[in-house]
Amino acid sequence: MGTRYGFTCEQCGYETIVSGGKDWGFSCATETMVCHGCNELVDVLIEVRGHTASDIDYGRCPKCRGQNVTPWTKPGPCPKCGGRMLLGHSLVSVMNWD
Repeated sequence: MGTRYGFTCEQCGYETIVSGGKDWGFSCATETMVCHGCNELVDVLIEVRGHTASDIDYGRCPKCRGQNVTPWTKPGPCPKCGGRMLLGHSLVSVMNWD
């Protein structure tokens, strides 16, 4: 079962809910990445059990579908302003997914 956390930038107030690094559910794996197309933190699909790369669109931002993404691990910088991201500040702090 995967886990997602709320993060908030203490400088600009940007908020998001992501895993904060690599994470695994029952049938898939994700990795938190910075999308340089939309300047968002997103959990990007990196693996799905039982599917080949041609079946699934791996490594794309789920918001803008862009491929210009780089790994982000808590406590990394804010993708909007470079400020410090705080864990569980004002959003739901923990969410489990499968």
